[in-house]
Amino acid sequence: MSKVMIVEDEISIALELEELLDSSGYEVIGAVGTGTEAVSMAQAHCPDLILMDIKLPGKMDGIETAIIIRRELGIPSVFLTGYGKSEFVERAKAADSLGYILKPLNDAQILAALEIAVDKREREKAMRAARDNDARLIEKTAEELESAEKHLLEKTEALNELTHAIDVLGSINVTAKIRIENSDEAVLCSDSRTSETLPPELLRLSPQEFRIAQMIQKGKNSHQVAKALNISTDTVNWHRKHIRKKLGLSGQKTALIAKLASLGKI
Repeated sequence: MSKVMIVEDEISIALELEELLDSSGYEVIGAVGTGTEAVSMAQAHCPDLILMDIKLPGKMDGIETAIIIRRELGIPSVFLTGYGKSEFVERAKAADSLGYILKPLNDAQILAALEIAVDKREREKAMRAARDNDARLIEKTAEELESAEKHLLEKTEALNELTHAIDVLGSINVTAKIRIENSDEAVLCSDSRTSETLPPELLRLSPQEFRIAQMIQKGKNSHQVAKALNISTDTVNWHRKHIRKKLGLSGQKTALIAKLASLGKI
């Protein structure tokens, strides 16, 4: 049942309107005759709709009163007036009214205008509720996106830290392998020959360098040596450079394989 408030300064018309609305299934929350009373009653009872006479006694006429109530409470009005002048119609538009009924009043006309106004009011409420719901969904989605973005950023930072740690560990591992391979305490070589039978130049080689020298002497290139020892080609080339230095080939054009061949089978 829709709640309607009547604002009409003529008591006889107000009573007739109240009786008509009561008998037609509307709940009349009250009738007042001035704009000030209308604002107070609307604030106190929040009707769904107001039947508002445009010409009212006092400082505020019906249009000004309707504008205030619409702006502050969101409650629309249907205007009642004996005036059809365009100036009233234009002012009534500013109140965002839902109808305009000219006096003398006709019951059928009033009820039809009210029915249309109530329907507009219900659709207006539904649209407002839909907008509010959309706004809540947008806000919730924005919060979820912000949370997901923050979570992703945390994951990305953690992954970057892990990648850096892996790189550091890899560098430590390579350095440790090279140091072990070049240790003076390492066993010179794994074959049956002893240090007494080796040329003096070869005694300066580390075990890994000695193995690489053996394979180079047999004609294997850096890629083949790397594959056989399960190390990188860059590591093999690094060892080749040190083998040349230890064999006195630094700054010379003599091929390493030729120098190793001149030392006899190793």
